[in-house]
Amino acid sequence: MEDHAVLHDHVTTVLMWATILGWSVLIASGLIWIGVRSRIHAIRARLYGVEPRVIDLTAYAYLGLMKLVVILCFLIPWLAMLIAGG
Repeated sequence: MEDHAVLHDHVTTVLMWATILGWSVLIASGLIWIGVRSRIHAIRARLYGVEPRVIDLTAYAYLGLMKLVVILCFLIPWLAMLIAGG
């Protein structure tokens, strides 16, 4: 029974750190996007002829998908482990 408790604690800790790191990457990506958006528009338009609205849509989709992955794969399992262990 003691091994089960240790494993539960380890998994809970890993999920906690994965949640923290996932949100950190998401926040950093959003801040970087805000800072370099106009430069990326110019580069992509010059290299590939892509319109700014397409680039914005792609970035928005990335941020939304990243948020879903963090919530579904890390945050919800972490909360479930906390509730199950408490």
